[in-house]
Amino acid sequence: MNATIKKKKQIIERLLRTAEARLKEIKRAAKDARLRANEAEGAMQSRYDTFKEEGQNLAGGLKIREIELVDTVATMREILAERIYEQTPASIGLYTLVTVDFEDGEEKRYFIFPVFGGEVVLDSTMVVTPLSPIGRALLDDDDAFEVSVVINGQLRKGEIVDWS
Repeated sequence: MNATIKKKKQIIERLLRTAEARLKEIKRAAKDARLRANEAEGAMQSRYDTFKEEGQNLAGGLKIREIELVDTVATMREILAERIYEQTPASIGLYTLVTVDFEDGEEKRYFIFPVFGGEVVLDSTMVVTPLSPIGRALLDDDDAFEVSVVINGQLRKGEIVDWS
């Protein structure tokens, strides 16, 4: 296994562990929210007494997040099992490691992945999604090696120096 494929696998495995830990936290929080909602009085004493309703809404929102994370974990396991990340990309796309040398001299490494954008993993590699501003800039076919993106209100320009 070459070094790039090994690094991609390590990144995805780290993201999987993060997703599994978050799923565990969400399940615990949802259970707590359901218990609190069930312990609250059923009938509101006034229009400001909404503990039960708020607890139910929180539990419902957490349940939605739990379902999303279950899907994310399953997808990551499938990506690892089927070794999709090992395919040699003809162009920059999902599962691509990209190195950008910005005009200010800063060199940044990105990994394009469908979820967990913003996570910083191995060797300060930032995970970016295709829908994020930097993800869109990296996937832009107009100029294969130039990148322009607004980050924190500032225009940053750079050159793609490596991708695999």
